Amino acid sequence: MQWVSRIFTIGLMMFLPGVAGQWLDERIGVAFLGPIGWILGFAGSLLALIRLGNEAPPRKAPRRLVSSIDSPHRPQRPPWHSQAPIPPPDRSQRP
Repeated sequence: MQWVSRIFTIGLMMFLPGVAGQWLDERIGVAFLGPIGWILGFAGSLLALIRLGNEAPPRKAPRRLVSSIDSPHRPQRPPWHSQAPIPPPDRSQRP
């Protein structure tokens, strides 16, 4: 519930300055307080989101999945399969 209240507060921080600026624009008769309010509200909420992100506890590193190579239950190779890698072809003798 704490996160819900924080996100709601950040939403209000973004919305209310713009509404207040537009209300003042209508009352005073100017046209610059509304956009200033929206810009300040956006900047303030962005800073609050950054601060909120820095407060969050770090996540645990994801567990590494065990590959089939590391698995003790890996199927064994058949006995006729060579364990040695196949050597590259000899390219020194070109026709």
